[in-house]
Amino acid sequence: NVAVEPVFTDISYCKVLEASNVLKEFIDQQNVNTAILLKENEKLTMEDEELKQ
Repeated sequence: NVAVEPVFTDISYCKVLEASNVLKEFIDQQNVNTAILLKENEKLTMEDEELKQ
């Protein structure tokens, strides 16, 4: 009795992989945005300190 693999397996895997890559790109972009925001925040904090002195 030979088990027959369903045909949709490859398609499903392909879709999962595609979605995974899209998600990874999105997360990478979010990390870049976060890094930029942190840098800007640092700059503003420094300027604020200078103004207080």
